[in-house]
Amino acid sequence: MFRRASVALLRLGGAASSTSGAAARHAVATGLAPAPRAIATLGGADAGAGAARAAALAALAAGAFALGSSPLLLSARADAPADAAPAPPAAPPARAAPAAAPERSFIMVKPDGVERRLVSEVVRRFECRGYRLAAAKVALPTPQVADEHYAEHRGKPFQPSLVEFLSSGPVFAMVWEGAGVVKAGRAMIGATNPQASAPGTIRGDLCVATSRNVIHGSDSAESAAREIALWFPGAGEVVDFAPTDAKHTLAHAAAAA
Repeated sequence: MFRRASVALLRLGGAASSTSGAAARHAVATGLAPAPRAIATLGGADAGAGAARAAALAALAAGAFALGSSPLLLSARADAPADAAPAPPAAPPARAAPAAAPERSFIMVKPDGVERRLVSEVVRRFECRGYRLAAAKVALPTPQVADEHYAEHRGKPFQPSLVEFLSSGPVFAMVWEGAGVVKAGRAMIGATNPQASAPGTIRGDLCVATSRNVIHGSDSAESAAREIALWFPGAGEVVDFAPTDAKHTLAHAAAAA
């Protein structure tokens, strides 16, 4: 574009007057015309052309300047000075942080609860609360497994009776997951002594004796991890899955973070 503008100026220069040459030189000096060689050809032109031809030359030069097709013209722009530093490359978009693993708790219906057919009632309460079942099975604990389950009570006088009772019949072991499930699970279960459990809790509604209190629930995230590994040691026994409400759940978790 710069070359074509220069050729046009050269052609017009052959018929331009000395006034035209002065106008063109003024245009170059003020940044409107890009080519010094165009001024040289404008000088030896017809003296009778007049100011109108000079105005046409200036307009043509201004058009070439506006198009900005030459580095010389670009450097003459007021909004892009010659010594301006190049714009830094755009930073790559930040990657979203991976979603945190869901909180999990180990919940177990003890032999008395299985015998009384309370499994479905316990499952119903956790499902109605909104927690997700990630693992479940009927198991007949050995005394060794029962002893490991109550390892924190070793050395206490009541620990042998706990082991004996837990290994006396089948249990229904489960893993539930969801926000705050450990703390909420303990609140749903109620106090160890059913007589001290509030109505509406599982123990407050379904049992009366501490030695037959129907259900166990992890009391901390650390206990939950240990108990889940004890009762579900096989690969794939605890299912990792994306629930149908995953997008909704993750969006709220991100907003709360």
